[in-house]
Amino acid sequence: MHEFKIFPSRTYKFLFSIIIIATCAVVIFLSINILLKLFLLLIIILYSAKQFSESVLLSHKNSIHTIYCNDEKAWSIATADTVIDVELCHGSTVTAYVCVLVFKCIKTSTEYNCVLFRDSLKHDEYRKLMPRLRFNFA
Repeated sequence: MHEFKIFPSRTYKFLFSIIIIATCAVVIFLSINILLKLFLLLIIILYSAKQFSESVLLSHKNSIHTIYCNDEKAWSIATADTVIDVELCHGSTVTAYVCVLVFKCIKTSTEYNCVLFRDSLKHDEYRKLMPRLRFNFA
């Protein structure tokens, strides 16, 4: 069984930050009351801080921390408190720089989504994951 340990991605942090900065800039340039602008900025900052912590830094209880794969196309994922046997769905997208993986729990049919940037895994681990993902869809 091969283990792919997932780490917070610098690329994801950068893209997320750019989107939040652009959103704040739009609010700043709106021609509305200054108090409403401040209120909107406060909401954006608080909400984005929560989302950054949960999705980018992987602190949510359902964030995937590790992906396990064996040679028989059997997949498992590890969240903060449990390991779940899953199957990789065909709705997954695999490219050279980013993967959007959709897993479905075998027992409960719950879906788990995972966005993996190239720098989310240790050096060469992303390259080792690619053939396993492509082999799964063959």
